[in-house]
Amino acid sequence: QIAWFLNLRGSDIDYNPVFFSYAVVKKNRLGDWMSTLYVNLKQLSADAGSYLREYAVALSDKAAFWTDLEQFKGWKIVVSPTCNMKIEEILSSEGKENSLIHETPVQDLKIKKNNTEVSGMRNCQIRDGAAIISYLAWLDHELNVNKNTTISEYSGAMKLRDCRAKQEDFVDLSFETISSIGSNGAIIHYAPKEKESAIINNTEVYLLDSGGQYRDGTTDTTRTTHFGTPNAEEKEMYTRVLKCNLDLERVTFPDNQKIHGGNLEILARRHLWMTGKDFGHSTGHGVGHFLNVHEIPPLVHLWTKNVFEEGNVFSNEPGYYKVDHFGIRVENVMVCNKSEVKKGFYEFENLTIVPYERELFDFGLLTRDDLDYINTYHQKVVEKVKPILEGFNDTIAIEWLAKKTAHIDFP
Repeated sequence: QIAWFLNLRGSDIDYNPVFFSYAVVKKNRLGDWMSTLYVNLKQLSADAGSYLREYAVALSDKAAFWTDLEQFKGWKIVVSPTCNMKIEEILSSEGKENSLIHETPVQDLKIKKNNTEVSGMRNCQIRDGAAIISYLAWLDHELNVNKNTTISEYSGAMKLRDCRAKQEDFVDLSFETISSIGSNGAIIHYAPKEKESAIINNTEVYLLDSGGQYRDGTTDTTRTTHFGTPNAEEKEMYTRVLKCNLDLERVTFPDNQKIHGGNLEILARRHLWMTGKDFGHSTGHGVGHFLNVHEIPPLVHLWTKNVFEEGNVFSNEPGYYKVDHFGIRVENVMVCNKSEVKKGFYEFENLTIVPYERELFDFGLLTRDDLDYINTYHQKVVEKVKPILEGFNDTIAIEWLAKKTAHIDFP
């Protein structure tokens, strides 16, 4: 919240562009708002210091926060619900009764991205999509053309990082890459280790869940693929998961009915529930703007009550996991927009720009509308990503993209 409120970023926590700090915002006797940032001053760059002083933000060393906090005993205070216990103990000590409100307006403002933030999220997804496509094309080529049998889940993840690092405004990964082959894909939060990861092959399902931090946004994308010939069960379950994803993406709903994630969750599960299958995680979480990849709210889950609003950016990631066999997940990042066609309605826009795996399609489950929607999306992927791949002269990725996005006729 502090990083967003002051429009600053840091690097104190892996994968999250934030910094350890405290901030106090209060009104003075004249009714003017005043802010103080408590931070390790040695970490603060000269440019950041000048920027803060320009906006009248006072600076103090982080250690001084605890002493200064004493003056607020007895005040009515709005404090983050995730603040540490020591803050609450100080503010409620010595019999002085505080009115502590465990909710800040910053959180509500932060999750409703403005036009600049949404534009940045769109743009960084295009570059990130180019990196993922370049990686998957390279991996396919290595396995099936060069017959490479030495690429591990971990080395694959490192190759993907290299692909992202070539993109404009790349800063870091947004979380540890989930690069998983076969049964490892059924471990929802699996992360390969350098000396213990499996070799990627063309005989099993490969699940890739990864993301990047860019100066204009944060990404989180999952694609499940197969570099050989998948079996009927793998195709069926992949297609059911994809239909769950697309059903949630295509929904529209009135903007005055306070629709929340719990209302829509069934759309992301019904094609699995029809066969007695399910998945044991939420369908979606909020995504920060060059901030934490997990930002809650919003949340898409049966028990959540967070109402969708314009500018909410969140993931859509249904899955299926057959223990000891394979895992399937299809994840896009979406934004909630006001519909330009249906007045008074909201709709979701898919920001992710990576094709789906046609080799895993069970065409008996896909309707004409499904294929029309997928074809339109794949054309968008080509239009957005191909120029970037051409700029890198990545002929392997360009050819792979053409194959994966070729028009599909209804059977």
